[in-house]
Amino acid sequence: MFIANAVWMIVVFVAAVAVLNTLTLSVLERRRELGVLRAMGSSRRFALRMVLAEAAGIGVVGGVLGLVLGVTDQWLYSLVSTDIMNFDVAFRPNPVAVAFTAARWC
Repeated sequence: MFIANAVWMIVVFVAAVAVLNTLTLSVLERRRELGVLRAMGSSRRFALRMVLAEAAGIGVVGGVLGLVLGVTDQWLYSLVSTDIMNFDVAFRPNPVAVAFTAARWC
């Protein structure tokens, strides 16, 4: 259970860093545009709302796309894993090989 939680936390952290990186680059690319909007009389609140709306849009699109791809991936894996797991593997260790390996390890 701990490993699953750790993996979940890593996934959330990586996703948050990716969204933060995307938004930072977007704002840096549009600094002049935001400056022109401010010079034309728009408020800081309007610019903030515009950036937050973009962030929400990116988050929603990423979430929906991730959900669709995750469900599809899980469905395909369930189809493949049932076919892969339906064969028997016979394991018969060779006594000479076991003795040789034991001698090498001791």
